[in-house]
Amino acid sequence: MSNQTEPPAGGKGSVMGMDWGDVATWFAAVVAVVAAVISVWWPWHNRPHASWFFVCHSGNQLGSLIRTEGLAGWVTKNPRGMPDFLIEAFNDGDGSAFNVKVSGEGCDVAIVVPLMIDGCVQAYNEPPMVPVLNPGDRMLVGIWSHDGSVALLTHWLLQPTRLDKRVYYRTGLVGEHEAQPKQPIPEKSHTHHPWLWWYRLTHWRLSQSRLARLLCIPIGWLAARRRDDRKGTRP
Repeated sequence: MSNQTEPPAGGKGSVMGMDWGDVATWFAAVVAVVAAVISVWWPWHNRPHASWFFVCHSGNQLGSLIRTEGLAGWVTKNPRGMPDFLIEAFNDGDGSAFNVKVSGEGCDVAIVVPLMIDGCVQAYNEPPMVPVLNPGDRMLVGIWSHDGSVALLTHWLLQPTRLDKRVYYRTGLVGEHEAQPKQPIPEKSHTHHPWLWWYRLTHWRLSQSRLARLLCIPIGWLAARRRDDRKGTRP
């Protein structure tokens, strides 16, 4: 009888007790997963974003800008009078900003839109928001400061807008302000129902969707049966 000895574990043709074929399979799987993650993350990371560049006008510069933009009539007719600052807010990013609004800390703010008629400024408007600011567009913001520090907050809606993800950027104008992150700060307030499918299930009588019409049959049958059961249990 011949004595046969098995090769020791971890010998030639293996790594830490694993065959080279298994090692190559695991390595290929890891590479595939990493490539898939990068292929999804990279476009999301480099998606277009709005960015802001502010030009603040005050003093003599404020008067020059008012004359250039034809806002003298707006200043005289405005009950708040001459603004302390007039801000030119440029979207210098590579993406559009939707539903742009402004608010202030320690100040009153208003978006100013001159209305051109026959090439001349004939009227003025102070809309509550600007529907969209594409890259390179700008808006004018008047600021009437109170005592103390003054800051301008620019709010907008990120793409895709159906997700209703609002963010804001804070810009200090007067006084000392803490450092603002490079990225905009998310707003957590939502005024809509969080899930459409749950709204349809709980408001099926008001909804006109196909799902609601299908649910009307069993729900109506169950409601009628429940009414009949209640009538049958009455003395």
